[in-house]
Amino acid sequence: MKNVTHVLKQLYLEAPDKVSVHLLYSRQSDQAITYRELLHGSVRYAQALKQAGIRPGEVVILTLDHGEDLLTAFWGAILNG
Repeated sequence: MKNVTHVLKQLYLEAPDKVSVHLLYSRQSDQAITYRELLHGSVRYAQALKQAGIRPGEVVILTLDHGEDLLTAFWGAILNG
């Protein structure tokens, strides 16, 4: 059975430089995030959560401005379990 983390990793392997998400802003230029950027940023957040003692299944509350950090922190929490 495939889960969302498996799908994200598969998309990264197939086309790492393909745009995965377009972040749209009202007061600054829009930003395109590739699968490479998304996965690498998410892995960094997952490692930080693990080092902080956050175990799979625990609740994580993310309080970040909308943007790349929120996106990668969200996926980092998902990757961490």
